This record gives sequence, C-alpha cells and structure tokens, in this order.
Amino acid sequence: MEYGHIRVSSIDQNEDRQLIALRGKGVPDSRIYMDKQSGKDFDRPKYKRLVRRLRRGDLLYLMSIDRLGRNYREIQEQWRLLTQEKGVDICVLDMPLLDTRQGKDLMGTFIADPVLQILSFVAQNERENIRKRQAEGIAAAKARDVKFGRPAIPLPDNFFDDYEGREAAAAQEMSIVKDMDMIYDLKMLRPDKNSRLKTLYESFLGRMDSAQRAAWEKFYGPIIEDFYKKNPQGKDLANWKFQRYMRDYMKTVKSLDDNVGRVLDYLKEKGLLENTLVVYTSDQGFYMGEHGWFDKRFMYEESMRTPLIMRLPDGFTRRGDITEMVQNIDYGPTFLDLAGVEIPSDMHGVSLLPLLKGEHPKDWRKALYYHFYEYPAEHMVKRHYGVRTDRYKLIHFYNDIDTWELYDLQADPHEMHNLYGQKEYEAVVDELKAEMLKLQEQYDDPVRFSPERDKE
Repeated sequence: MEYGHIRVSSIDQNEDRQLIALRGKGVPDSRIYMDKQSGKDFDRPKYKRLVRRLRRGDLLYLMSIDRLGRNYREIQEQWRLLTQEKGVDICVLDMPLLDTRQGKDLMGTFIADPVLQILSFVAQNERENIRKRQAEGIAAAKARDVKFGRPAIPLPDNFFDDYEGREAAAAQEMSIVKDMDMIYDLKMLRPDKNSRLKTLYESFLGRMDSAQRAAWEKFYGPIIEDFYKKNPQGKDLANWKFQRYMRDYMKTVKSLDDNVGRVLDYLKEKGLLENTLVVYTSDQGFYMGEHGWFDKRFMYEESMRTPLIMRLPDGFTRRGDITEMVQNIDYGPTFLDLAGVEIPSDMHGVSLLPLLKGEHPKDWRKALYYHFYEYPAEHMVKRHYGVRTDRYKLIHFYNDIDTWELYDLQADPHEMHNLYGQKEYEAVVDELKAEMLKLQEQYDDPVRFSPERDKE
C-alpha cells in the first residue's frame, strides 16, 4: 500500500502543495496523514498513527526529508525505524536519490546513505541558523517595545456584569474573579501557596506516573514561575485568570478534536463510516467568561444551549443547521428508532429521525423546559425552573428566594435586562406560565404542586 505524510509547522500554514504532490502519485486521501505542528519533536498524533499502520513492503511518500524532522538525530532515527524495523520503502519527492526502491543493491545503498546524512545535517544546521536569526530579531524587537506571544483572547462584553435586576445571578459562586481557585482551577501550584482546593488538586496530580508528571511540570512550571513573579492584581489578575482558563480549555477541545478524528479514521478504515451515525454532544453548555463566569448550571443561554453535531450515515440527505428545538432527552428515542427498535411509551423525548431526513413536522415542540435543583451545592446556583420559546425565556428562582426573570432573546440575546414585572409584558408572561405548567405536567415534575415544599 502507498501512504503519504504531510507536515506543516502551524495551523495557518497551507498544505496544498504537499497534498497535490501526493495525490499526483496516486495516494488516496484516506491514506494521507497530516500534522499541523512544529517538527521540533515527534509528539504528533497523525504521524504516530501512520507508523502503527505501516506494514512491511508499504511505500511512504514524503515531500522533503525535513518532513521527518529538523534534527539530524531524529531524522536518522525515523529513517532507520521505517526502513529497517518496519521494512517500509520511502520516496522523498524533492530528492530522487532518496528512494529506497531504487537502492536495493549495494550501489543504491552507497548513494542513499550519504545523501541522507548530508541532508539531515543540512536540515539541523538550517534550524539552528533560524533559531539564531529569530533570537536576534526578537532582541531587536523588544528593544523597540514590540509585544510578543499569542494575542489575548478578548473578554466578553459582560465579563464585569453587575447583575442589576437579577438577584440569583448576583448570589452564585462561579465567578472567575472571586471564585476560581488559583491551584485547583488554574494549576498555580507552589509549595508555599495554599488554597481551599489545594489538597484535592494534589490528589489528582498523584495519579500521574513519573513521565506524565514530568511533562506536566515542564509545561506549567514556567507559567507558575512567571505568574508569581509578576503577581498581577485587580483587573489585571481577572484578565490573567480568564486567559489562563481559556487557553487550558481550548487545549482540551483540541485534544477532543484529535480523538474525534481518530474515531472517524477508524470507522473509515474499517468501512463503517457510511453506515454509522456519529454524534458529538455534551450534557450542557459552558460559560467562557460570559457574566464573568466559568462552569454551567444556570438556565441562561451559554449553559442551556448544548452542543449537538451529527455526521449522518448513507440515506440521510439533510445538511446544515436544524432550527427546530431539540433536547438531550431525544437522543435515546433517536438511536432506538435508527436501530429499528420500538420506542418505549414512557420515554420523554422524541426521535429526531424526521428532522435528519429533512422533514419539518408541524406538531414539533415549540418550547423547552429546564429545571435545576442542586442547591445548596458547588457554585451555589439557586434552584430554578423555566421555559424557553424561540423568542422568550421565563425563569422562576425558588427555595430560599422567590424571584422571576423574563428575557426577550431577540432584543437581549445575552440576557442582561430582566423584563419581568413590566406591564407591557404581562400577556407574554401569562402565556409562558401556561406553557410552563403544561410542560411540568408532561414531564411529571412535582415542583408544579408548589415550590413551597422544596424550602429547607
């Protein structure tokens, strides 16, 4: 089998040239593996997956020798691994002399080996020269007060929300500024520093083996040192916590994305992709600094909206967004329906298959119901239930408080202005309360009898 590997040094670097060259050699896209990251090391998931897949007699195409790495030793090691241990042939497209198919005899080996050594040496030497030029350029730029590093992630417009007119929102304990733990949430562990959740965090670190702990310390060590050295305060500290939180979160998303890719690659390799419904979802949304928060729980849009992406099997032609209101209670009926299994009558949700087929049922739900009751508990979000239509949202906070909130999601998508109690919205409130009661009865929520019973 013929395979190809592509490496570009950053996510914004274009891989088209390499891709066209490999396709020109007849390598199918299913056997082309691409990594978008630096070649300074071999912590590359797609390359590792390719090496595991390669078998004796296979042919691997590379655009140039430095696609294996920019270090003399690493290039040599990878070449030996592939050609000697794996028994794989390699063809370097921009250097015809590096084609092991042509070097099966003594003369071919005599030519190929010195060429490989020279080119890998040149690759390393060029990398060292680049580093030198970069260091000189950075020093000169710093002298001109040029700022380096990744650009800051913009704070949400309502990051410093004052929660006016929203009593429950003001009472939570999920503020990035006030409640995010420096050690547990942000990993700023140092022996002389303490926090409420330090011991719990240390117990998590204790589950790592020595190699994992070393990698962890290598990454976070410089960040910890820099943080305590600078010792930001006030709004500078708030912004630092937000940036650190977001970068950790995005790295987690990147890892998830990589592993979704592994699943899809496996399904494709086994011939199962076109016969499988692939679903990416979650149990809730998450706050990315909106209202100054992290975590979830509230009925506000950021946590109520739940990710749902489906890759449909053959036979389903629907593409793009589905605008009908769906819920996580619909997943079970959908999977049973797809499998041809009868859906039990006591399941609350409905099958999504009509929507996936491109249909628009006239009797589809027009409102969503929500109920959160874990209070008092972590993050101290008040108990509440509510209803959401395509335009409005009505929320009742109960238990130790009794307060209502109404939002016009068209005019106020970030839910900053509580309209409850305004005379012009009385008819809207009456309609929403009727819909809420109907849904409480449909889902058999006992809170409908009286929130008074839940006071403690």
